[in-house]
Amino acid sequence: MKITDINWWHSIDLGDGVVTPGRCFPEGEVRKLCLPDLTGKSVLDIGTWDGFYAFEAEKRGAARVVATDHWMWHQSTGKAGFDYAHAALGSKVEAIDLDILDHTPERIGKFDVVFFLGVLYHLRHPLLALESVASVVDDLLILETYTASASQEGREHFTETRPALVYMESDNPNSFHHKFFGPNVPLVHHWLKMVGFTAETVHEDHRVVVHARRT
Repeated sequence: MKITDINWWHSIDLGDGVVTPGRCFPEGEVRKLCLPDLTGKSVLDIGTWDGFYAFEAEKRGAARVVATDHWMWHQSTGKAGFDYAHAALGSKVEAIDLDILDHTPERIGKFDVVFFLGVLYHLRHPLLALESVASVVDDLLILETYTASASQEGREHFTETRPALVYMESDNPNSFHHKFFGPNVPLVHHWLKMVGFTAETVHEDHRVVVHARRT
C-alpha cells in the first residue's frame, strides 16, 4: 500500500524528507503533554492509531514501547499507517491489537508511563475504561481529552466547578469523530481519584492534559 492510500491521522516525519499526509500536526501537541524524561522507561500508548506518540517515546529513549489499538485498526485502512511508519522508521515498538477494556496486567504487564491521549471522550464506558487503564500504570498516566465548557451555547446550567459532563448528539455515533460526552476538568480529576490516582492539570484550553500518579 502506498503512503497516499493510507488514512493517516498524524503527520509523521519518516526521514529523508518523507512526511505522512496526516490531518494532525502533533509537534505542538507534544509540548502540551509536558513529557517527563522517558530514558530507560517502559511506555504504553493506548489508542495509538498510526503510532505517532509510540514512535515519539521510542525516539526519546524509552527502553520498551508497546502500542495498542483496536477500534481504529479495524476501520478504514486499519493498521496500515502504523505498519508503514514502523517499517520506515526501523522501529522496535511492539504492536498489540487490544480493546481498551481488555487492558490488564495479566495480558500486557505494567508500564512506567502510559499515554491515554484523545480517547476518553469517544468511549461509551469511560469509567470502566479508566479502571482498565489504571490497572497497567506502574507510575505515571498522561491523559489528554476534549473537555466541555459552560460558555458553549445551550449549556447555561453546566458547571465549571463541580464534576459534570454533557452528552453529545450525533447522527453517526459509530464515527471515530464522535464525542459520546464532554467532561469538565473537575470530572476528569474526580474519575482519576476514583481509580487510584492523584492528578495535576499541566495544560488546559478546550482540551486538558493531566498527569496522574499512583496514590
